[in-house]
Amino acid sequence: MFATTDVAYTAAEDASVYVMNCEPGPIMRIGRAHTKLRQLVRDGDEDLAAVAELLRFARYRLATNILPPAHVELGLADLAHELAAHLTQMHAGTPSHTAAFRGHEAIMDLLDQERSTLATAALELLEDAPAHGRTLALVHSRNVSSTAAYLDECGLPTTVISQSDLRSQPPNSVTICIGPHQFFPAAVWSASRSDSVCFVQYPDSGGPPASGGLFGADGGLATPKFRVSGASEPVEDIEPIDLNEGLVVAAEREIARRSNAKSDSVEEGVLLLLEGGYAVWTGVADGQRMWAIDFTESDHPVMVSLNVNNIGPDSYVIFRDQGARSELVEEVANTEHGVSKFRPAQQRWKSELLNAIFEAGGFGAAGRELRMMGAETTNLAHWVSRYSIRPNRRADFDAVCRFAGLADESAELWAAVSAINRAHLKAGYTIRKWLEQSLMAGGAEQLKADGYQTLELSFSGTLSAFRVVHKHPDTRLIDVALIDKPFLMEARGWHG
Repeated sequence: MFATTDVAYTAAEDASVYVMNCEPGPIMRIGRAHTKLRQLVRDGDEDLAAVAELLRFARYRLATNILPPAHVELGLADLAHELAAHLTQMHAGTPSHTAAFRGHEAIMDLLDQERSTLATAALELLEDAPAHGRTLALVHSRNVSSTAAYLDECGLPTTVISQSDLRSQPPNSVTICIGPHQFFPAAVWSASRSDSVCFVQYPDSGGPPASGGLFGADGGLATPKFRVSGASEPVEDIEPIDLNEGLVVAAEREIARRSNAKSDSVEEGVLLLLEGGYAVWTGVADGQRMWAIDFTESDHPVMVSLNVNNIGPDSYVIFRDQGARSELVEEVANTEHGVSKFRPAQQRWKSELLNAIFEAGGFGAAGRELRMMGAETTNLAHWVSRYSIRPNRRADFDAVCRFAGLADESAELWAAVSAINRAHLKAGYTIRKWLEQSLMAGGAEQLKADGYQTLELSFSGTLSAFRVVHKHPDTRLIDVALIDKPFLMEARGWHG
């Protein structure tokens, strides 16, 4: 195995991998307008966020496509129309109006062009490549078919794929990737399968590759050395194009489409981008945990329950395909450990506590009253959430019951919720064992190689395991019905 890997690295090191920087022209003007508006938003003018977003969309699409600027699938004309509507609401001469106007002007200039400089460079490279050995890779699958049709019209029939298909692509002569190399990690790893790999990009895309290749100068493993040609060095004073940012916006749009506008049940969530073009919003309430896979011992992976705060890139997380994780634990606790009879007592305790919190004037005021009643811990927001069963300390629970008018029922309620707590712990242990058996039966190496795997549970359908690609640093309120429900963004083309 090591010998095979060494040969692959050696071959990759000798491969021809280069970056073609294209003159940015109007793209640079859009980039500078976007950066200025983003700065104004960060300084407190949040009303400009929608305008900055339109310019980000335009810049991202132009940097990842070779379709003509006026092509309907690129959507640039629609963005220009929306931007013009925003301009009518802005005061002329202000920094925000000036930036938005320059961005709009640059988009209109592009719409008058037959093709972008990015497309021109890509077409010239394809003309020099063997007719039956050329592949063009796009970041997303949305425009694959339209790009293939466009190249046919140009007399350059080409195999067009998305970056997710690069690993399975058979050896060929030339692979051209539209966008910076950071968007195409599979192209770097599989460089030895092509005579040459070229990343065609605008020079505001994040800077040249590290001198030591993929791992940097001290990485220990040599990967292809990039050669850079074409236009200038990356343009200064422009925020680099960020693939993850584009996917975050895509996920927000998709979740907005799925959300129930009338729902009053929302929860603070964080976005995880997952392998294979999937994403998921997961709750970040105090005490929220996730199932994850620990590959410390590669021959025997184990299931662990981790706080969401400890989940990050390269974590392997598990979601139930039908329903949330907490629902599965509850089902197993009810069916396997017989605690259904205690659920009404649990619901009564939570409901009365929530009513008492509202009557006290909110969580802060209620917490102060609880401390006066002798409670050491007053984690009320967690106790009333769906993730909590009861406080850890009996003294805190008794204080809560006095506060909620349930003092006479305190002992009975403590016994009920403690039985539920024990059953949930047993259910979690049972499910983890079932998951480990399913993972081992399906081959953990497949999950590590592909980043995605379906796990079969005979009593509860399927669960899916994913490698986390990116965790967004910000949170937002999400419809509870959508928490922990992975979705495929590219299915509807929702990306920047």
